[in-house]
Amino acid sequence: MINQARRFHRFSRITLILLLFASTICQGQAAVTFVFDYGAGSIGFNDATEGATRRAALEDAAATLGSWFGHTATIHLDAKSDAGGGGVGATLAAAGSEYSVITGFRGYEEGIVGTKILTNGADDWNGGAADGEIRVFFGNTWDFDDNVDAGAFDFKSVVMHEMLHAVGFASGINQNG
Repeated sequence: MINQARRFHRFSRITLILLLFASTICQGQAAVTFVFDYGAGSIGFNDATEGATRRAALEDAAATLGSWFGHTATIHLDAKSDAGGGGVGATLAAAGSEYSVITGFRGYEEGIVGTKILTNGADDWNGGAADGEIRVFFGNTWDFDDNVDAGAFDFKSVVMHEMLHAVGFASGINQNG
């Protein structure tokens, strides 16, 4: 989860630089496809006014992220939303996947999503169930396009960051380094 915008921006820059580097290596190779279930708990994604824009931005971000992997897999995520959030230190979004073994190492934990990607979809520990979940708190001020307004959060960057948590990337780095 992201609790402070300043920490997010510092971490997201590092994450995006690493991912851009990886994308040049994987360009032209296979891709991971993210499929979202907008069922129960997805009221913000099904909103009559903004739901279509929110879903399109999520799917665009997921397609971009998926193109950076040199593997082929279809990942099913439940897309959930809450009206909460807002204000300094508020949670923007969260995502995750179940893990078979937690090693205590807080850098990468290969769970359902990570295993499916690394095995090109051959290992599906949970069968037909969702591989993970992404939750967005729509009480925050979001910008859904590629030109982010001052004072708004970059929706696409945030959900890409969170989806990497579902893949298995975590951070064990404390504020003191």
